[in-house]
Amino acid sequence: MNFPGAVVLYFAGRFDEAEKQAIRARGESGDQGAFREFVAEIQLAAGRPRVALDEMQRIFGGEPQADGARALWGAALAALGQPAVARKILDEFLAPMPTRYLPPRTLLILEVSLGLKDQAFATINRAIDEGADIAHILKVHPPLTPLRTDPRFAAALAKAGFPQETIL
Repeated sequence: MNFPGAVVLYFAGRFDEAEKQAIRARGESGDQGAFREFVAEIQLAAGRPRVALDEMQRIFGGEPQADGARALWGAALAALGQPAVARKILDEFLAPMPTRYLPPRTLLILEVSLGLKDQAFATINRAIDEGADIAHILKVHPPLTPLRTDPRFAAALAKAGFPQETIL
């Protein structure tokens, strides 16, 4: 199975299989470019934040500098009882930078990990309005699991155009 297969397994919540496939795909391609931190994202979603941090340290040689990887780094530390680091990263991301675009997905990783539900829903609504990539995977994106029981999540899914589920 290739890398997209690992992504499908991840969205299906089959984290162990997704991790194995992502590691295999990364090794086969020899490319650790755009999705270097994906294995760590899977590990974090699987409830293994220490393993995710170790993976990122191995890949990046310490704390990562790329926005997406830094968000995962902060979320892993928040899960390990160090929310101050995640908050610092989020504050840096939110500092006024007129020439920089930060994808809503990157912000959401930190907002959810810090329990900032109001802020997370504002980011989700912005993502839907912008047509950002996260808007198309709201229903299955593992980091958003803590938001799914909030009534605002169902409203966000409807706003994004997901069909209403019916109970038969």
